[in-house]
Amino acid sequence: MSTTEPERHGKPKERSNLPFNDGSSSDVTFLVGSQRTPIYAHRRFLSDCSEYFRAMFGGCFRESTGSDVCLEDVEPEIFLEILRYLYRGKINLSPETVHDVYTHGTKYLLNQVVAAVGDFLAETTDLSNVLQRFTQNRTYGFDVVDRRCLSIIWDNLIFCFDHEDFFMLIDHESLRLILSGRSINCTEVQLLQLLETWKSFHKTDNTEDLKALVHGIKRSYGCEQLLVFGTPTERNSTSFSFSVTSDLDIDLFGVGVFIRSPATSIVVELSIGQANLQLVERMFRHENPTNTATINVADLLFGKFTLNPQCIYWVSVRFSPSLKPFGIRNAKVFHDRIELAIREKSYGADVICPIARFHYRVC
Repeated sequence: MSTTEPERHGKPKERSNLPFNDGSSSDVTFLVGSQRTPIYAHRRFLSDCSEYFRAMFGGCFRESTGSDVCLEDVEPEIFLEILRYLYRGKINLSPETVHDVYTHGTKYLLNQVVAAVGDFLAETTDLSNVLQRFTQNRTYGFDVVDRRCLSIIWDNLIFCFDHEDFFMLIDHESLRLILSGRSINCTEVQLLQLLETWKSFHKTDNTEDLKALVHGIKRSYGCEQLLVFGTPTERNSTSFSFSVTSDLDIDLFGVGVFIRSPATSIVVELSIGQANLQLVERMFRHENPTNTATINVADLLFGKFTLNPQCIYWVSVRFSPSLKPFGIRNAKVFHDRIELAIREKSYGADVICPIARFHYRVC
């Protein structure tokens, strides 16, 4: 991957006029690595880039007068990429080289190179590597990487919760940063469950401060609510299907389902799929007020997946103990950009929908 941002990190403006790694115009040759591979540069230019090189070439060291400088502790490809960034504003980084570029960029006091490493780590972070990257960044300390990682984790904390890596990799400080979020797509009950499971992997860790964080912060979900309207009625089915009929990709984070039951604790099993493919299968426990006349809504947050236009998705909800039936007939949503068609699971025209709201974000 190449990073090209000529003035973002204060790189020297005059560099484009200088030949890169050109022995015919250079006034210093670096003999790099165990094989002493020659790499060519310009003293004045490097001195302008870094106090490290300014001291090397302007002090009383042998390097200040000799034409050759030995750098045996860095591999040629790493040093060459560092110089490429200084001269051309481009650097080819990979997961295999990024740590060495960071280490030597730090050693040579090249803040612009170090910042490029942070940009690379942030830009290449996704759900597949976010836990490893977030943990790795406790060493680097890049704010831009933490912001990227936390954004992904807060959107997908329930997905992250499903991986043992979460409990093995995430340390106390990292978990504190996660639980400090004021916009997380999960409920407080789910946060407490996560903390309890994390504690079982870190038995000697005192988690009272983390528990206080869970209880002490007023949070919101990091998504919007799309309300379902229609005629309230008794529900005769807990399965239905829907499709996005507008030309939008929509990230779905959860649903809110109607609850009417005298039970103080209800287990809700939610499944969402497409044709024969199951996309979500999750069990939730909802703590319920003991009032048979009150209809509540339980928010079931499960992480993010994308709904594509014109695709039909099915939803199945099961309750234990079973509930007094309630739902919405002729269910519709009203939004200036989003259109949903809600049907019976068998794709009929009408349905008693047990869903009160969708938790979503337009892509």
